[in-house]
Amino acid sequence: MINDNIEGKLKKVGELLDRATLENIIVENISLEKATDNLISKANLFSFLKPSSNDSFDTITTWKLDAYQAPIIGYKTDTEKLKLVSGLFTFHKVCRLQNQSNQLTPCLVLPYRPTPDLRRLIFLNDIVRLLLKQYFNASGPLISELLICLFKDEHSVINSAEWRTLFPAIKTKTELCKWLKISTKVIKL
Repeated sequence: MINDNIEGKLKKVGELLDRATLENIIVENISLEKATDNLISKANLFSFLKPSSNDSFDTITTWKLDAYQAPIIGYKTDTEKLKLVSGLFTFHKVCRLQNQSNQLTPCLVLPYRPTPDLRRLIFLNDIVRLLLKQYFNASGPLISELLICLFKDEHSVINSAEWRTLFPAIKTKTELCKWLKISTKVIKL
C-alpha cells in the first residue's frame, strides 16, 4: 500500500500531465533549468548511455517522431522559454543534430511551474526508467554509483522517499536486481 504522501505526489503529477498541452517550440527556446543541469553534471548522466548511431542520417521527420514518442516536457517562463523537466535524451539528440536549432519541436507544456520536489520527481522518473530499462550500458558498480547519486538521502536508495514514490513495488535490493536481471552481488546500495 502506498502511503498518503506518495499517493499525493503521484496525484499532483497526474493532474499536471492531464492539463499539459502539446505545443511546437523552437529548439533554441528550450533549456535545462538550473537544478536539472546541476543534477545531470553531478551524475554525469550522458556517460551511462550506449554509443548512439550516426544521427546525421536522421531527417526532420524522424527526429520529430522521436520527440513525439519520448516527448520533452517542460514549463514556460515569463519570457515564453521552455524549461525542460523531462525528455532529456530527446533534447540531447535534437541538440546534437546540425541545422535543427530553428526547427519547431513538439513538446508537452505543463500548465504551470511545478514545485521543486515534483520537478525532480518527474525528471528522476524520466532518467531512471530510460537508463535502467532501455539505454543503460553499465556494470553493477556504475548502476550503484548512479542510483546513489540520484537518490541518496539519510536512508538507502531503496528507502528514499523519491524511490518509494517512483518504484513502490521495488522494496529491496533483491527485487531491484531481479527487475534489472542482474546478480545482487554486483549492486552496492
